[in-house]
Amino acid sequence: MNAGNLEESVNSSFSTELQFNQAGKGIFSVSASYINIRFNAAENNSLAFEMLDGLTKGNNVTWDVRWQRNLANNLQLNLNYGGRKSGELNIIHTGGMTVRAFF
Repeated sequence: MNAGNLEESVNSSFSTELQFNQAGKGIFSVSASYINIRFNAAENNSLAFEMLDGLTKGNNVTWDVRWQRNLANNLQLNLNYGGRKSGELNIIHTGGMTVRAFF
């Protein structure tokens, strides 16, 4: 392998998180991150995707909102929403909901 062809990623990030716990009732949390990525190779392959964690070189912002609520002694509701913005690309939104029953 030629040493001149090694991919290198330098990531600088700043993150913050806020969490509110209500004993016996549930949790609400919000987190956000700013990530600046310097990458010395093409971004259109699986190795680059893994190294960049699905983001792109340059400025990136990610955020996450989670809400967990205990509905009864044996029933729990979880809602989550996440997003990311990379460079000039459109915002990617993801969300989910889970209901868990404990026996």
